[in-house]
Amino acid sequence: QSLPEELRHYDVLEESGEDGVRWLTASADVDDVGMPVILLDASGVPQEDLHWFVLYLSLLGQLDTSVHTHEELDTLLSRYLYGGELRQSLMDQYGTKAFHPYLRAAWISSGEDLEKGYELLYEVLFETDFSDIEELSSQIDRNLTGLKSLITYSAYNTMMYRELGAETPLYAYYSYCNGLDYYAFLNEASVMIKETPEAVVQKLEGMKNFFCNRENAVSFFAGA
Repeated sequence: QSLPEELRHYDVLEESGEDGVRWLTASADVDDVGMPVILLDASGVPQEDLHWFVLYLSLLGQLDTSVHTHEELDTLLSRYLYGGELRQSLMDQYGTKAFHPYLRAAWISSGEDLEKGYELLYEVLFETDFSDIEELSSQIDRNLTGLKSLITYSAYNTMMYRELGAETPLYAYYSYCNGLDYYAFLNEASVMIKETPEAVVQKLEGMKNFFCNRENAVSFFAGA
């Protein structure tokens, strides 16, 4: 209790445009570098498609797009989406058991690379090509192997989140999307891509189309 508490107060400018977008702005003392974050609303993804959502996320940046090959993307991503992450994000509502799921994209960028970074993110999110069945099958099997290893060597964490999910909806959602249920799904997807590949492609394309909208999306930027 004797530790000092430092509270910083920032002047926040709030504006609303005719397009319905609300802007909150506060000054930051940094030099032409920042972190953009995009949150795309995932609350409308039905339970039967949650595993497809996670699989879709895991494939982004691992396959060709309509513009670049996977090999070209490796170089572009390391430059324009430095330290980037594309993942599921569960925002809890303080003091309650409620939460809101998002698709989260975040990276570090210099001012001169910012526009290119946004363009590359759009390309990866919405122009990834799922038509190469052989490569798609390889990626699914790779995810299956990686998750099996993770569960095997971190069984305690897997069961802990599963147990927490019995009491907390957020952890139930997380466990369902990342634990034993997802492992079972990947086993099914590994068979499905070999027997009915068009059905797998259709599901992944559906996820791509689902997130290509602005409804309830959040964009924020910390930097100059």
